[in-house]
Amino acid sequence: MDAISIDQIKPSPYQLRLSFKVEDLKEEIEKDGLLSPLIVRRKDGYYELIDGQRRLEALKQLGWKKVPVEIQEIDDKKARLMVYKLNSIRESYTTEEKARYFKKLHDEGMTFYQIGKELSVDDQWVLAHINVFKFPEDVQNAVWSGELSISHVQRLEPIIGANIQDATKIAREVLLRRISVSQTEELVKDRKEAIEKARVEAAKKAIGVMTPIAEVKLEAPEELEKAAEALRKEAIRKREELLTPKEKARLEAEKKLKEEERRKREQERKKQEDEEIRKRLEAERRKIEEEARKKVREEILSSPETMREMVEEVESRLSSQETVEIEERARQSAEEILQPLKEAILKAEADIQEAESSEKRKLLQNYMVLGSILTLLRDKRVFCLDHPNEQPMLLWPCGTPLSKTYDQLKEKLRTS
Repeated sequence: MDAISIDQIKPSPYQLRLSFKVEDLKEEIEKDGLLSPLIVRRKDGYYELIDGQRRLEALKQLGWKKVPVEIQEIDDKKARLMVYKLNSIRESYTTEEKARYFKKLHDEGMTFYQIGKELSVDDQWVLAHINVFKFPEDVQNAVWSGELSISHVQRLEPIIGANIQDATKIAREVLLRRISVSQTEELVKDRKEAIEKARVEAAKKAIGVMTPIAEVKLEAPEELEKAAEALRKEAIRKREELLTPKEKARLEAEKKLKEEERRKREQERKKQEDEEIRKRLEAERRKIEEEARKKVREEILSSPETMREMVEEVESRLSSQETVEIEERARQSAEEILQPLKEAILKAEADIQEAESSEKRKLLQNYMVLGSILTLLRDKRVFCLDHPNEQPMLLWPCGTPLSKTYDQLKEKLRTS
């Protein structure tokens, strides 16, 4: 916390308050002292006040020469946002304070959209406040006093844009008759329709000038859409001709900002879609793998020849004691239903996995799966649709038949 001369502090240009009541605050400071420092930021040769305008006024009236401050290093955007937010927390702004603040930001080059986004308010609400300054002073004062609400002004916006004199007449009628917002909307409705008809007639004339067509009819929806598009392009061209370099730069910056926001939303949407697709593919892959394992297991256990080969291989890889145990289990299983036999074979396979090294287990598993595949090929339970009567054969990418690999594995397992 620093203490600086009170004369070095200047009010914020973004201060909304039009008046400050400091009498009660002066009494509190005289009694308890200044309980919290003023918040300022450094500027060229002075300090700009961010928070504490009422306290600063009270301290000046009390004759303080130095005041405690908290110095923050922030830019213009952060400064005006802090001024707006901190003051609104303590006491709501009046309609006039908000309107003058919005107008100041707009006059400095910010659009309604940018103001609304920065302050988290609706951009049409910002426009309605700024539109108040288009009215004569008596209507403005009625808005500041609350006789005419901002909601009333919003309903008058179509008229304001077309003819401010008509809008003023309606505003005064609203004040005279003291009618509600909904009644104002009904009052404006007929005049809005008249304005729209006038705009259509003007559009016909404008389209006739811009196109080589001798007579322009705006009756069918398609014709109206084409006319609207032509007018939109002409309006953009006319507007660009009237823009100053500063305004062009501002609109270009806003356009880039909107495009960047659109691009970010599109990237986020694409990312979410990709993640959903990845999850679905992963779930489908697991499902296919599980079904394939189940299918192979069922085929192996349902083929007597394949089971015999498995038993022979199990017997050849076990010690004599283990072979006796397996044979005893097999004899017992032969008198029972097929399921116990299947369980015995699976138990024998588990015994091999415990007895042999990881490399031998891999070889044996490979040998058993290849054997089941070759059995399916030999029995023609799987076959080529184009050559169903020919003996099927499967090859590795290198050109080696699976049957050769099977024989090599069989020989390697017997000699290892």
